[in-house]
Amino acid sequence: MRHPSKLVSIGDMVEVMVLKLDVENQKISLGMKQTDPDPWETLDNRYPSTTRLEGTVKSLTNFGAFVEIEEGIDGLVHISDMSWTRRIRQASEMFKKGDVIPVVVTDIDQKRRRISLSHKLSFENPWPQLAETYAVGTETRGKVSRLLERGVVVNLENDVDGFVPLSQLGIDDLENPRQSFDLEHEVPLKVVEFDEEQKKLVLSVIEYLRDKDQQEVDEYVAAHPIREIVEEPEGEEEEEADRDEEMESWG
Repeated sequence: MRHPSKLVSIGDMVEVMVLKLDVENQKISLGMKQTDPDPWETLDNRYPSTTRLEGTVKSLTNFGAFVEIEEGIDGLVHISDMSWTRRIRQASEMFKKGDVIPVVVTDIDQKRRRISLSHKLSFENPWPQLAETYAVGTETRGKVSRLLERGVVVNLENDVDGFVPLSQLGIDDLENPRQSFDLEHEVPLKVVEFDEEQKKLVLSVIEYLRDKDQQEVDEYVAAHPIREIVEEPEGEEEEEADRDEEMESWG
């Protein structure tokens, strides 16, 4: 909401509507916007479903980004509609306030005054092409982007997120990835599952190392010694909940 000084100046003549008359306290409540047509009444005609446009990110939440598509009209881009290839947990991973981004209108609820937008639909679905790039058996490398209890999320080329289960990290007796891995650490991988429908890519270090010479295997193991985990600070319940939810999404 803009400050009144951005809209009017002292001495300006303005058109207003009486909203409330308080005789007892000798007060009159007036409104300026009520003299203009309600933009929501024609919004679905001006922005039918699949309309492509650009908007400005006005605010960020854990579940999405509010994007202004015209003055005073904001729509929500949910985190599930931000990227085709990444598992976004918070909107701040993708955008910052003030960013101008392409969006597609997916739904307008006039009664509740809500607009649903999608950022990813501004781009072609890359998964059919990724099915060739990351076919089962393909060898690649990825950087650890998130550490979960049951494995790690790795970021591959083309900004694609994949998942490496704990049992496939190639370190015996590993109970938690944080014992041997750090964020941004690069690991060798082989694709073991590609699910285009579920947008899921599962990889394995063990399968990558299976036909490699013993020296490469030994070097990998030596680079990932098991260490003691430093306890996380108290008050991390929300982050833990995010990790639990993400593990469920990977199956």
